[in-house]
Amino acid sequence: MKSHQLLIIMILPFAGCQEKSGTINDVYVSEMESWKERRLEAVTGAEGWATLIGLHWLSQGETTMGSDSSRTIILPAEVPAYLGSFFVQGEQVIFSAADNSLITVADSTITTIHIDSNRNPVFEWETFSWYVIKRSERLGLRMRNTRSPEVLNFKGLNYFPLDPEWIVKARFELHEPPRTKIIQTVLDMTIEYPNPATLFFEYRGEEYSLEALDEGGDKYFLIFSDETSAVETYGAGRYMYISKSPVDGYLTLDFNKCYNPPCAFTPYATCPIPPPENQLKISIKAGEKDYH
Repeated sequence: MKSHQLLIIMILPFAGCQEKSGTINDVYVSEMESWKERRLEAVTGAEGWATLIGLHWLSQGETTMGSDSSRTIILPAEVPAYLGSFFVQGEQVIFSAADNSLITVADSTITTIHIDSNRNPVFEWETFSWYVIKRSERLGLRMRNTRSPEVLNFKGLNYFPLDPEWIVKARFELHEPPRTKIIQTVLDMTIEYPNPATLFFEYRGEEYSLEALDEGGDKYFLIFSDETSAVETYGAGRYMYISKSPVDGYLTLDFNKCYNPPCAFTPYATCPIPPPENQLKISIKAGEKDYH
């Protein structure tokens, strides 16, 4: 680390989001409405988390799928008795479709297809789709249905009122040399993330910090819990992305844009959970509330 100097943390008005009177302005309200629409699409859209109907781990050899009870992966009754099979040998994965099943990949009907790190297709059959994921050293099959009961019975997302006090500026301290952080998931697996920086912010005279994770791109990924967790917000914490680009030496933390992880909506997600450093002793009454 090049410098260990004391960081001066400030809460600053966020230009364009806070009027001089301290109220949220129309531009910011409009921006947040668009953000909430995108958030709803991420939950209930064609690739939304509420469409998940299964997470199945693939073993070496053959894994069959269909609605018949003899299949390795048993699917809902509207699916044919046999839909196809996955064949795993070492790192090689092949999917073979059942005869006349009309399974498509990118709108083209397929029979047999190889899956690897360079080609991981999404298979579709009517309202169902599936694709292979890798978690640690395990290969899994993630299943979706755009007409799942979770989508059809969805009750909407709930939020705290927009609050300009929860738009804060944070100084950041880059880790040199760079660090990585092992993050636990809800399935008791681990994911290793680059951990490039610690963010420091102040709220009502108290200082707090968050470890930033890097998934690539132009944003940092923050996983945190606070004293609203398991009370007003989701028990396993919430997520937030922030721009990596500082403005006047600060990064902006807009807690109005923190949201529930996928596992709040489905048991078939592999959500990372907050590391100990990001379990905050503060009530952050901003952003998305727990889903009921």
